[in-house]
Amino acid sequence: MTVIATSRLVLRPLSADDFDAVFAIMSDPVVVSCSGYPKPDKARSRDALMVGRASWQRWGVGSVGVWRSDALIGEIELIYNTLDEFQIGWVLHPDHWGLGYMREACHALLFHAFNHARLALMTAYTFDHNRRSVRLLQALGFGAVCSRMLDGAASTRYELRADELI
Repeated sequence: MTVIATSRLVLRPLSADDFDAVFAIMSDPVVVSCSGYPKPDKARSRDALMVGRASWQRWGVGSVGVWRSDALIGEIELIYNTLDEFQIGWVLHPDHWGLGYMREACHALLFHAFNHARLALMTAYTFDHNRRSVRLLQALGFGAVCSRMLDGAASTRYELRADELI
């Protein structure tokens, strides 16, 4: 499995040993309140970690942990979902918000997905009230495709084609 380095970050597939640190970020009350989803479930989260790791073996791209100075600060989930499409999502510890880390990390992983794994399309879904995620998607070049109500809140599907990555 691939390790991707940027000028400030290291991205690598997560191992079982990383689960508690990732789950702590996902369970942070600030992260949960911004995501629009309830507090994550440990069993489902562990299963998602395994799906993200398996993606590397099957497609040459998958979920990664985001490290800064040997500290795990976030995760990018990149999976092949039940709609038969590749989907990206992320979580970052609030102490690191607003510093451009997730844009840098997502850009590097998307570049790898499009240029090394030869993916043609990436999708993402976010609640419209999650302005940070909406801004990040737009900064990466994703375009809004359609919206719907989900659990009482507006949610939008975004798409990015390989030649649109900013």
